[in-house]
Amino acid sequence: MIGRLLVIALAAVLAFAGTVGGGAGGLDAWAGTTGKIAGRVLDAQKKPLVGANVSIPALRTGAVSDEEGRYSILNVPPGRYDVRFALLGYGPVVTTGVNVSSDQTTRLDATLAEAAVEMKEVVVKSTRPVVDVGKTSSLVAAF
Repeated sequence: MIGRLLVIALAAVLAFAGTVGGGAGGLDAWAGTTGKIAGRVLDAQKKPLVGANVSIPALRTGAVSDEEGRYSILNVPPGRYDVRFALLGYGPVVTTGVNVSSDQTTRLDATLAEAAVEMKEVVVKSTRPVVDVGKTSSLVAAF
């Protein structure tokens, strides 16, 4: 009796598995519609840069590099893009014409060179108010 139930259950599972996915055994693979860009951001001495911004301006998306300089940008539609790498204290780098394909990871590493952050000078001016010689106290009485 138990053996008969196991055979019926196994047959039901196999029959159902054949209908899922539309093919033999339900093992059809679905093609992806997006790709991925991944790589590392390094300095001139080939040391990883933490917190570098990696962006695809045309898509308004991007990522930030981790403690090993690694980043990945997921769900990138297929096409050609410009990828921008930037970090404060380093000159930005733009790689043009990066090709992204569906179901593929495009490897893109960047090396950033140190650059001084140039700013305009800031001048702070202050004038001291004239002292009121007729005033004997700074307290104000409320009536």
